[in-house]
Order: sequence, then C-alpha cells, then structure tokens
Amino acid sequence: MQGYKKMVKQILELTIFLVAFVKETFLFLLPTNLAKSLNYFWHFLTSAGDWIGYIVAAAYYMAEDQGYGAMMCEYSGYGYLVIYYLHMLIDFSGASSN
Repeated sequence: MQGYKKMVKQILELTIFLVAFVKETFLFLLPTNLAKSLNYFWHFLTSAGDWIGYIVAAAYYMAEDQGYGAMMCEYSGYGYLVIYYLHMLIDFSGASSN
C-alpha cells in the first residue's frame, strides 16, 4: 500500500516541479520560521493526493482477491514508467537551458 502512495506522490511532485523550484527559492529567501511554515504547506499540498494511492492499493487488493492481482501489478508498473519519463523531461529541460 505504501508503494502506491509513494508512486502517486512522486508523480504529483514531478508534475509540479516548477512550483517546487519556486518554493525552494523562497525557502532560501525567507526567515527560518516562515520557511518552516512554507515547508509544512508544501508537505500538505503534495500529500493531498495520497488518498489516490490508497484507492489504487484498494483496487489492487480487490483485483488480487478476484485473481487479477498479477495483471494489476503489471499495470501499476506503468506508473513508475510515468515517473521515469517525467524525470527525463525535467532533466532535458534543465540541460537545454544551459
């Protein structure tokens, strides 16, 4: 279950990577107490999608109960393929700006 939650959180963070870049810039500029509160707010925003991971995990357990667990597990691997390509896109956009 934690793997599905982690996968959804990574996809969410990678799709909003520009916002993450701005957040990190503000963390550097803000005083310590405001930076900590901004970090808490960021954690709240990125964790707001965790319920999706729990729903995907519940769907997996239901598929496992019906005998389709291996197929669901294979399809879940495509989520990590999305993460891979989002990382590649971010790396490409960072390398092309030099």
